[in-house]
Amino acid sequence: MDKKTEALAHKILSELGKINHALHDLLYRPRKQNEKAVAPQDHSDNENDGTERNSPPVSKTAPTPCNAHESNNRWYNPFHWWGMARRWRWRKFLEIVGIVAGIGYAVVTYFQWQEMRTQTMEANRAWLAPSTAHFHDAPVVGKPVRVIFPYENVGRQPAIDMKVSIFYDVLELPKSGHINDFPRVGEDFCRTNPPTIKSGVVFPGAAKDENFTYSDTMEQKINWDASLEEEKNILRVRGCVSYLTFGRTHYSWFCRVFTLRQIETVNGVTTISSRRVGANCPDGNGAN
Repeated sequence: MDKKTEALAHKILSELGKINHALHDLLYRPRKQNEKAVAPQDHSDNENDGTERNSPPVSKTAPTPCNAHESNNRWYNPFHWWGMARRWRWRKFLEIVGIVAGIGYAVVTYFQWQEMRTQTMEANRAWLAPSTAHFHDAPVVGKPVRVIFPYENVGRQPAIDMKVSIFYDVLELPKSGHINDFPRVGEDFCRTNPPTIKSGVVFPGAAKDENFTYSDTMEQKINWDASLEEEKNILRVRGCVSYLTFGRTHYSWFCRVFTLRQIETVNGVTTISSRRVGANCPDGNGAN
């Protein structure tokens, strides 16, 4: 409501108040009463004839208050509704602010709870760590090689539904002679070569030599030959391990090249065996 409309409303209410006041005076103004009433005749001889009886007092109507034109019913008062509308707008604004703040608090609480849950799971989940792979026996030229792959659960929960995938290939030794110059494997090996060989459940806290799996180069039709024996070529193995913990699938992947001869000690005598030990590839090792 602008100032002009408010002034017009005041003027209309003032005029209506005057009319109401005039009607009130016309209808409810007290009439003039005789100051003295005629005394009734009394024939009793014991009464004093000279006594006058005054007429009973006439009640006078109280003057009309100055705000009599204002209605006592708020339903017909426009200013009451104007105030109500202003208060309603502020109340509605505060309600909206409260709702938005409540939603924001709920969202922040939800993400905090998710973060705490994730941290708890990461601190108590299973972690499978492949150890150093090595030959089971001394290699024989013309025959496949059997390899042992030990692994360990270094986490706090059992690793459920463990699966393994293992792949062999033969690489030419780089001219530099360094394994860092081998082709890069990358961390997408598990995606391109998903595990398929089931190995069951791996419990935490087991001895390092208790959990292991075997694999044979015959699966890729690779035999040990003179180039491998003379280390002109290198046997490489890549693998991926999948397992479940807290209902989620996790992966560990590894890469080994058999360039080192295994050192054995028997009866205090140290010898270099023809068996090989896998050295880590420059990449291709990781976990999630």
